[in-house]
Amino acid sequence: PDSYSVPTNNNIFIGDGTAITNGGIQSSVFIGYQSGLGSSNSQNIISLGEGAAQNIENVKSTIYLGYYAGQTATGSYAIYIGDYAGFDAYNSNNSVFIGQNTGRSALSASYSTLIGYNAGYRKTGNGIGQNNIIIGTNITLETGVSNAINFGGVIFATGTHSNMVENPTTTASKDGKVGICNPNPNHTLDVNGSVNVSQFLKLQPIVNLPETAEVGTIVSLGNGETFGLYIFTGINWKQISLI
Repeated sequence: PDSYSVPTNNNIFIGDGTAITNGGIQSSVFIGYQSGLGSSNSQNIISLGEGAAQNIENVKSTIYLGYYAGQTATGSYAIYIGDYAGFDAYNSNNSVFIGQNTGRSALSASYSTLIGYNAGYRKTGNGIGQNNIIIGTNITLETGVSNAINFGGVIFATGTHSNMVENPTTTASKDGKVGICNPNPNHTLDVNGSVNVSQFLKLQPIVNLPETAEVGTIVSLGNGETFGLYIFTGINWKQISLI
């Protein structure tokens, strides 16, 4: 028949070719032409869309919504929403991919959140690493990068919280760095461009000048006796005249 519903092992299959699996499917729902075709040894799957969740193996508790969403993906406890979202994504456990081609062909992208058209799509190279957040249109991160953020190709961050075992935390990541128009920040805030401050810019005074610093570093010195702004020239510190 062109469509059918076959309840076996607490499963529901609706659509031509949906019940053609390699066995071991339990407590799952497959709806759409060839949804789940060739899949095996998986449980608690929800697949809706033509070709969605095809050829998956040993997958648990994952949702596939969209045309060929998550086909051959090897990730459990994941969500793939959008045409080709998570298509052929390898090792994408505990991830959320939302958008057309989002996370497509990604490698080792577990614990990642990718949202937007082509977000995290690996067209060439080895693809992104794990625990990344990418939100925007047709953007990704550099090959192999983990624990990083890309918002719209404008705001980047590295060193995000990466402990997957302990309870969720509100503690700031000690290694976190944010870049504005800079995908590889080297400082807590690293801006590639000009900065406009409309009211106040506060520099917390330090007691002693460090022995060295990067050229162009400006600090506020205030130790009760001396106060002023100093810039490092590459050789020594020079006080900036405020008059």
